[in-house]
Parts: sequence; structure tokens; C-alpha cells
Amino acid sequence: MKFFSQKGRLRDTFVFLFVLIAACPVLVLGGVALYVLSATHRADVSLLEVEVLLEKSKVVETFIDDALGSMHIEAEALNETTVTTGKDISWQKTFATALLNDNPSFREVSFVDMQGNEVAKDAHVSAAKSLFNISKTPHFQSALAGNDYIGDVFYTLTGPAVLVAAPVLSNGKVFQVVVAELDLSPLVASLQETQLEDGQLLLFDRRGTFIAT
Repeated sequence: MKFFSQKGRLRDTFVFLFVLIAACPVLVLGGVALYVLSATHRADVSLLEVEVLLEKSKVVETFIDDALGSMHIEAEALNETTVTTGKDISWQKTFATALLNDNPSFREVSFVDMQGNEVAKDAHVSAAKSLFNISKTPHFQSALAGNDYIGDVFYTLTGPAVLVAAPVLSNGKVFQVVVAELDLSPLVASLQETQLEDGQLLLFDRRGTFIAT
């Protein structure tokens, strides 16, 4: 009985080795297949996330462009007689209110004369309607030179914001400047709704200052 028992164990060992040798190629191929599938999935995820980043970059650009675009549309609707500085500032008040209502992201809108004096302003907060001389500010100087201006991001109690400015043109000449404080909270909320499988979206301004995630 002892002989047969040893013979049985030896046979079982040979059978196990035979099965293991036969299964090795399958196990190796299975491992390779799993690795390839994993690598392919990671590559697909990376491509999708790059597409998401590109899409969100366009969202940011569109958000700013739409704000400046609405300011351009109002400015281009004016003629030289209308924009000439005078005592009657009713048109500036009207356009400031119209711009404020047209784009909910505008917190305040002001029109500025050639000397840098705010001549009309409308805002969602009454305390923000005081008029100032902003002749030394970069946004006024840039718009006065005929250029659009997008400032650095700053923070308020209601969230991040940025100043944008545009020249008021008539026959190619700058007659006034329109300035708006643009609330970035809607943009940040839109980005925060985006879910990535690996990592998260981070928003920085052009100086590399972190804005939101």
C-alpha cells in the first residue's frame, strides 16, 4: 500500500506540473491582455480629459468674449454726436443699465469721459454707484488707447471678479470708455460641475494665480 501511495503522489505531481506548464501560456497571455486593456483604458481616459480641458478653455474664452462683445455692440450703436461729452449723460445711464441687465455677470458698469471721470454708473449694489476719477488706472489707459482690457482676477465677498474695459468708438475715434466689473462665479460654478476620472480641473489667471477648482 505504501508503494502505491507513493506512486499516486508522484503521478499527481506530474499531472500538476503538466497542467501548470500547459496553462502558463494562457496565464501569460491573460496577463498581457489585462495590461493592454488597462493601458488602452488609461489612454482613452487621457484623450477624453484633454478634450474636456480644451472644451472648458473655450468656455472661459467665450465667457470673457461675450462680456466684451456686448460692450462693443452698445458702443457701435452710438454716433459721434451722441458720444460727444456734454451735460446730458442720460444715454450713458441708459446704456449702463442696459448692459447690466443684458449680462447678469456684470456687477457694475460705468462710462468714463476722456479725462478719466466716471460720468454714469449702474450697479447691483447701491453703495457701488459712487463716481470716481480713474484716469491713472491701467484699464482706463488701455481702453483710451483703443484697446480692449481684461484685468487680473481679484476677490470680493461674493467671489472672484475681473475688470473689463472697452473704448467707445465713433468713426474710429475714442470718445469715451466703458468699464465693467465681471463676476466670475458663474464660470467657476460651471467648471466645478465637471468631473474627471483622474484628477480635477484647476483655474488660473494669466499670471498663474489660482482662482478655483
